[in-house]
Amino acid sequence: MPAGRDIRYSSRWRRLCTSLKIPKHEFAGFADCFRQDQRVTRYETFDDLLGYCRYSANPVGHLVLYLCGYRDAERQQLSDRTAPRCNSPNFLADVSADFAKGRIYLPLEDLRRFG
Repeated sequence: MPAGRDIRYSSRWRRLCTSLKIPKHEFAGFADCFRQDQRVTRYETFDDLLGYCRYSANPVGHLVLYLCGYRDAERQQLSDRTAPRCNSPNFLADVSADFAKGRIYLPLEDLRRFG
């Protein structure tokens, strides 16, 4: 993407986030997720994988709520319980691509149990 176009896109995104009053902290999870992807390549338990989703799927759920005009804590908590489960099919669809990158987003305890 040409640099000028990238700047215009970034500027529009910033204006959108400002107009919707999306708190900056909602984007911090993505940075944490990217860092975790560099350090952690396996998850022992499903709970461990849910911990990863706290930084990957949950922020997406919150952003969707803001885009739809919802800001309340109750909906965010419901989203936090739903978003990781919505991310599970993505993990399954990307198994071979992730494995090629040295990552496994399936609980190791389940892999040992079910083969």
